[in-house]
Amino acid sequence: MNGIIKWKQSPKERSEAKTLKEFDELLCKEENHFMRVHNSFIINLNKVSKFLKYSESIIMLDAQSVPVSKSRKDPFMKWLRM
Repeated sequence: MNGIIKWKQSPKERSEAKTLKEFDELLCKEENHFMRVHNSFIINLNKVSKFLKYSESIIMLDAQSVPVSKSRKDPFMKWLRM
């Protein structure tokens, strides 16, 4: 089932009718600097401000909080240690 995916692209928000899985396959390659960190979120790794260990969430440069799922935490932590 396709849904409408919204994303932020400075200076405005955009939307497109694709599944998150399709965006994952398109964007989440090492050279693109995107990572799926939750079933509902793909983030731009260049926009990460910090990781809050106590809440297992990422704070983006725009101050948005993004949860990190347990199943996707290890790849994110590996990237964070780089």
